[in-house]
Amino acid sequence: MATVKSEIRGTKFPRIYCLILVKILLFLILLYFGYLSKAIAAPDPVTVNLGGPRKVEAKIFTLDGDYRVDVRMLAVKAFDTTTNNRINRDKARLLALQALIRHVSGKNEAEATISGVRIIVTGTDKQFFTLTLALPKDKFLLVQAPAAAGKPPKENQPAGKTGAGAERLKWKSELFTKKDDFQRTIDLLKEQFVADIGIAEKAAKDFEKRIAEIEERTAAAFKALRAEIAAENLLLTIEMEELGTNAKNTESQVMAKLMQTVERKDKEEKDKKPKEASQCSHV
Repeated sequence: MATVKSEIRGTKFPRIYCLILVKILLFLILLYFGYLSKAIAAPDPVTVNLGGPRKVEAKIFTLDGDYRVDVRMLAVKAFDTTTNNRINRDKARLLALQALIRHVSGKNEAEATISGVRIIVTGTDKQFFTLTLALPKDKFLLVQAPAAAGKPPKENQPAGKTGAGAERLKWKSELFTKKDDFQRTIDLLKEQFVADIGIAEKAAKDFEKRIAEIEERTAAAFKALRAEIAAENLLLTIEMEELGTNAKNTESQVMAKLMQTVERKDKEEKDKKPKEASQCSHV
């Protein structure tokens, strides 16, 4: 035992390694206290209950010059997994920004121009869908009400401007009804399937397969949506009829866009053949 101790004491640990270990330890300590100070400095979030058919709740706070919004809503589950995820993400994003407009304006009706939105994380909590987003405070500009009738509204300009790609959004408490939630779903389905058609057209291969899948998913989604509308007890009969008609017309618009794309692609393929034949004849 004495021999082992003497051997350990006799070993010389290079000084450079000691210095490196000390520096790493100091760095980790500073990093820990840096995160700790941020956590202490961060104010308690403000809770905004929008309610509505989605039972929306948002928690808002500021950190490092950003607005941060954590939003929670009842998830959409009527469609296939891909469509549900996209619809939930888009709905939650809009609701988070509307909660922010309400919080900053302190009013039941307000508008803002917004840019620089970053989605940090999305997730699920039982029957709820959750999303966290951030945006720079100087990229959020409230739109003031016009001073007189007929005059365009002016924007409140804090430091900075929203810049290119800014979106203009409205918060209005009257928008949070079952009818408006269904209408928003109809609009989102159209946006998503039209975007999918554009991606399929630009793809280098598998055009026909992609189009067939979009056609199948479009038909299934709108069929499921019409069934939900017909089964909803909170809708008036006139609202149910209006939404059913809107869903049917929107599906027809998507299918028409799909057929136009197929016809355009077929024409492009036909136009290529004479050119290819001409090139072959010259060879």
